[in-house]
Parts: sequence; structure tokens; C-alpha cells
Amino acid sequence: MSAETWYAPSVTSKGVHMNGKLWCETDLKLLKSMSQYFTANQIAERLERTPSSIKNKLRELKIHLLDRGRIRVTKSSDWSEAEIKTLMRFAGKLPAHRIAKKIPTRSVKAIRIKSSRLGISLFAHPWSTEDMTLLLELHAQGVSFKEIGEKLNRSSDVCRAKFSYLNP
Repeated sequence: MSAETWYAPSVTSKGVHMNGKLWCETDLKLLKSMSQYFTANQIAERLERTPSSIKNKLRELKIHLLDRGRIRVTKSSDWSEAEIKTLMRFAGKLPAHRIAKKIPTRSVKAIRIKSSRLGISLFAHPWSTEDMTLLLELHAQGVSFKEIGEKLNRSSDVCRAKFSYLNP
């Protein structure tokens, strides 16, 4: 077993505890940036860790939680140009929770509010004739639904469903 995958037990006031997933630099950077916008539970879900591990690491980094699990830092609600472009690119093509994964510093609620303020609909846009033609052509060439979805900026499931609808 390598040193990177071995987890040493730690002794606490409550006894011996086996440490879980190690913290890498990428996780720490994400934790610090996400701590400005998300609850410990939301961060835990996105970083695939337990809420208690998030709270412990925040405590260790001297970032304090507010009531209801919110984190006390100066909140910047200004959206960057890149975040707005990403929102506009995927609006109507991906659900809000999938767009939020592409913009890790924004919650699903923030995605919905910003799109509303910008007058952008998050609801799926109808398929154009060109999109349907491309779907059929690519499928006939043996291209996977995943690749077709990437080309059309739609999910593979939506492409598969549209193909099934067009070819009963």
C-alpha cells in the first residue's frame, strides 16, 4: 500500500478515529472558494465528503460557520463574464443542477435567479430541424449518443429519447 492511499488513525478525546479521504491542494482550493457561497452540506456533496469532514477542515482553516450551516466570509455576488457565458451556453440544454456543476462557485438557486434576471429560460429549447437532421445523420454513422449530445450541447438521454421519438 502506498503512502498516498494509507490512512493513519488519529487519537482524539473521543478515542481513535480512522481518517478518511486525504485532502489534496485541488480540494482545498475548491473548499475555500465554495465556502463563500455554499453550506457545509452542499460542499460535502460536491466534494464527495461528509459534512463533518468539511466542518472540521473549515475549523482547521479558521473559517467559521454561521447559523444554518452557512459560512462567514464576505460574499461576492458579482458574476464573472465566464460564469455568465457558461450559464448562457447551457441554459435550456442542461437542467439547473447540471449547470451548477459546471459553475462550481454557484448554487442551483443562484443559477435559477441569475438566469431569471438575465431573461434566460432554463427550460429546454425546441429542437431545430438542423439539430434533428444532425442527430439522425450522426446516429446513422454509428456515433454514440454521448458524443452526439456533446456536439449538440444536450444530454445523451435527451438525444436518445429524441431519436426514439423520431424512429418509433
